[in-house]
Amino acid sequence: MKHPSGKGRPNSLRASLTWQEVRRPSGSSGHQPNLSTARARIHIVASAAYDEQMPHTRRPKLVNGATTVLATIVSTFLLGGCTTSIAAPPAGTQKTPVHLDVIGDSLSTGINTFEGPWTKNAQTLFSAKGLNVQIANSSENGAGYVAQGDDGHVFRNLIDRTVNARSQVVLVFGSDNDVGQPDIFAAITETLGRIKTLAPGATLIVVGPPATPADPEEQLMGVRDALQSATQQAGGQFIDPLALKWFQGGDSEYIGPDGEHPNAAGEEYLAQKMVEIKTLSDRLAS
Repeated sequence: MKHPSGKGRPNSLRASLTWQEVRRPSGSSGHQPNLSTARARIHIVASAAYDEQMPHTRRPKLVNGATTVLATIVSTFLLGGCTTSIAAPPAGTQKTPVHLDVIGDSLSTGINTFEGPWTKNAQTLFSAKGLNVQIANSSENGAGYVAQGDDGHVFRNLIDRTVNARSQVVLVFGSDNDVGQPDIFAAITETLGRIKTLAPGATLIVVGPPATPADPEEQLMGVRDALQSATQQAGGQFIDPLALKWFQGGDSEYIGPDGEHPNAAGEEYLAQKMVEIKTLSDRLAS
């Protein structure tokens, strides 16, 4: 926090860890150092200072809690002859993570649930399959390809702040928010083209909006058709929740009381549907 004068502010907090010596006695042929002769010294220094511009008399006192210095405790264990090991991932788990970016609307923000969005459940499901997946969820309530979200963004803006050359899979989900919006096909085409520019090697998966009591199927068919055509043109895979009957029949129990968004069980339901997408699973496992 800046001091009212605009001059005083925390300037430094530093810590250093120095090993003086950990050595094997001369002539030793073993792989482990002899602990009787191994010597180590840890020196930890932590300091906090304020700019000299701030008068000494105006500096806050630590005892009043105005300034807090958080010291990191470094623990060093000399076990098994001064060796250090890092736990390996469970057997069968990928060591190199796969980067999955999710772009979406309120169906991917976990709105109306305390458990969080479906992407959190998907992370658990991927781990159970032995897949090391890093999910970046960039979704915004009310957003679409044309429709602006609560923070004024469209999918193109969310893509620009998330997708990059490291992205390996980009999944765009939605949106029913684009129903009745002008120039939907052009906006979808431009948005998907932006993904191909930012991440030319990424697998593109586009998931259309599912029908819910608040958004019946007949209202979504125009958006669905535009998404399907633009996705094929961009060389991606289109997943059609309308044809697959997501949230239909007995599965309507996974929609919350607002008639539009998933309840907690619905987030798990969505996660399972996403993880079952064959193109996604194949790409993540490759």
